[in-house]
Amino acid sequence: MKQSLTIFLFLVTSFTINAQVTSISSIRVGVSTFVGGSLIAEQNNHGAPEMEFLPTLAYNGGFIANVNWYENLGLQIEGAYTFQGQNHSGNQGGVDTDKKVMLNYVKIPIMFKYTFTNYSESQNAPNLFFLAGPQFGFLQTASVTYDRNGVLGFEEYHETVYNPIQTLHPAYTNDIDLFNNFEVSLSTGFGAEFELSDYLFLTIESRLNIGISDVNARTWRFPDLRNNYSASKNYIAGFNIGFVGIIW
Repeated sequence: MKQSLTIFLFLVTSFTINAQVTSISSIRVGVSTFVGGSLIAEQNNHGAPEMEFLPTLAYNGGFIANVNWYENLGLQIEGAYTFQGQNHSGNQGGVDTDKKVMLNYVKIPIMFKYTFTNYSESQNAPNLFFLAGPQFGFLQTASVTYDRNGVLGFEEYHETVYNPIQTLHPAYTNDIDLFNNFEVSLSTGFGAEFELSDYLFLTIESRLNIGISDVNARTWRFPDLRNNYSASKNYIAGFNIGFVGIIW
């Protein structure tokens, strides 16, 4: 995985360096914020009975760096600190139980940007664009809590409700041990760019992130009742709003 990331970054860097300066139409930087929904598909309950999925909020904030070539082709690199996860609910042993998984990542999407319309001279005509590329996530913090008429941590829940000896849990020190520290996903977006002034633009887009790598750490991948294991993957969908300014 690290070798693939290194090769990809090398290719992107080479592409950027080899592009002729005269073909660059603009270089922009700015900030953005995202709000939407989060889903950890196939997330298991580490040996305990599965629970129903509930709508879960996801949001982030970060920066944007954008290089455009020939007015309609560009490369966009972002960096964001994200808040995401998955909420669950169910009845276990006659007790209503809510489970909350919270994951915080630093995420770096590297996307190619294609603008369908020519850069307009009118502020009333936004440009439409499409983004797609890989996204690399670095897990910063993680927490798993259960609310059964009082909040229980992961270890307390599995000691008092479902014994870890029965579920064959590996060694545990912190909730972050349950998850992979590195994640790869595909990030796509479709949006509009509004010219606020000669040097400032507002971007509004729909964004979809599709997980590729398994969220769970290798030692915490539990099969279902049929002894089958399905990888848990992050999915996020929502809207991204950004302000970018031309610096070149």
